[in-house]
Amino acid sequence: MTAFRLRPYRHGDESALLALVRADPLPGHPPAQAAMLALALAGDSPDDAERWAELNRPAVTVLTDTDDRVAGVVSYALRKSDRSGNVLWLHAREEPAPVAALLEHALGELSQKARRFEAFTLTTPLNHGFDGILERSRPTTHAALLDAGFEATYMGRYFHRPLVDLPVPVGPLAEVGPSAEPPGRQLRVHRDGKEVARAVVCEPVGETVEIYWLSVEPAYRGQGIGRQLWYQAMAEAARTGAKEAVLIVDDDEPGGERDRTAAVTLYDSVGWKELDRVHTYRRD
Repeated sequence: MTAFRLRPYRHGDESALLALVRADPLPGHPPAQAAMLALALAGDSPDDAERWAELNRPAVTVLTDTDDRVAGVVSYALRKSDRSGNVLWLHAREEPAPVAALLEHALGELSQKARRFEAFTLTTPLNHGFDGILERSRPTTHAALLDAGFEATYMGRYFHRPLVDLPVPVGPLAEVGPSAEPPGRQLRVHRDGKEVARAVVCEPVGETVEIYWLSVEPAYRGQGIGRQLWYQAMAEAARTGAKEAVLIVDDDEPGGERDRTAAVTLYDSVGWKELDRVHTYRRD
């Protein structure tokens, strides 16, 4: 059995840590870059900035083998306002022993002051506006969290569609222009002098493109705007040269204000299939 050691992150580990992060890719999201890792190491993020500001400075612990080769990394921090210990990010190539060792270490350090724990509930700069982890893509980490007493919060559904056999949009429904954040193209529908629907198609990553957003104002639903906007968004996605598309549907409040049953029904009807499930984790 390989022997591992735990030590604090130190300058010079960056390239090894970046390789670990990139070994857990998110379909449709660009690979993490050095600047994004620098933000994560500093405890900063352009997304969820207010929530990150509530944390103590994150600790970053590296797992190495006996030759000091980096095999895993975990970042964690305490939020003093509610004494919540947060596991922010963890990467170890989905190897069971390193994942378990890093998680055990983080919880042990946090338990000195924390009265409850969260894992992957904050958006990190490593994942381009994405929080949580994909259950089927990261089964070892998912299982380790459950074994440690965490409850998996069902947060969303990760959908996929090949960009073939696309429905034909009926006329130019939306105006198309650039999107700065996230980089890509946005489609905007106007009625009665105001914007009533919008979609955002990200820049492709390899042959995969993410449809980041699609919404219709409540007063204009039921008129076919959402369906036609989907047709146009998929056509725009195909125009990027991508061969497949992904999207995430929040589904954490069935029957409530954030219920997405109608949206999922629409996605199913235009050829989208569920690929994975997104979870965050909590433990009292």
